[in-house]
Amino acid sequence: MNKVRSLLEEKGWSVTKLMRKSGLAMGTCHQAATVADWPTEGVNWGTIQAIASALDVSPVDLISENNKDP
Repeated sequence: MNKVRSLLEEKGWSVTKLMRKSGLAMGTCHQAATVADWPTEGVNWGTIQAIASALDVSPVDLISENNKDP
């Protein structure tokens, strides 16, 4: 499970709520919550920051290899 999905589950949030809180498109939020190795190469830093802000975590928490579940 990726870090975004894990945080959504901890908060009891849906991808729709993440979309509303982050101001990003549904497809972007869905990808962030479902792609195992998100963020993948080419993901905009602003997207990572918006999702991290919405989830109240540091952007580094979303990209750190140490925070990914096995």
